[in-house]
Amino acid sequence: MFKQARNEARLTLEQASFRIPCGRRNLCKYEAGQVIPGPDVVLGMSRAYRRPEMTQIYCREFCAIGREYGYDYLDAVSLDPMTVLAKLGQELHEAEEVYSKMVYLAVNKRSREDFTAEEWEEFLTCALELLDVEHNVEAFKISLGRWCDESVVNLIRRHNEKCLARGYVRPKQTKKEAALAMAAT
Repeated sequence: MFKQARNEARLTLEQASFRIPCGRRNLCKYEAGQVIPGPDVVLGMSRAYRRPEMTQIYCREFCAIGREYGYDYLDAVSLDPMTVLAKLGQELHEAEEVYSKMVYLAVNKRSREDFTAEEWEEFLTCALELLDVEHNVEAFKISLGRWCDESVVNLIRRHNEKCLARGYVRPKQTKKEAALAMAAT
């Protein structure tokens, strides 16, 4: 994956190692599959090669959390922006249709045991529709990263700032504040 991406970006080993940045020898080892690069190197590769999907593939293959919670990279579908947006719209419509059903099924339920077997199966079927939306949003982020110069990382940062401003997220403590809080307990 790494060598193919570099070649498709039309970068020499020297150019790529400068842009990532990482040593030329290390880059050769990554490309030959002798060494698995760290996430910071893969992030650098994805930026240098303009291949945002590299981070998703890397996390899915080499990170325990990514293997458990990450989606497979959709490599058999068109990732042009209009196709991705059309598919996302379709998935949003399907999710909207199952949303009220999920609410109805979940009313007065406090745990899994409160559902009948049939209700639980129907609830899980509806939940899959919501996960389809999330998977398509991931595809949208990759498509956007390929399509335009606006960094998806910057958009996510702006989104996180919006959530913080709205009070959805607690402000992070500095190291000094965390140390003082630990000392107080």
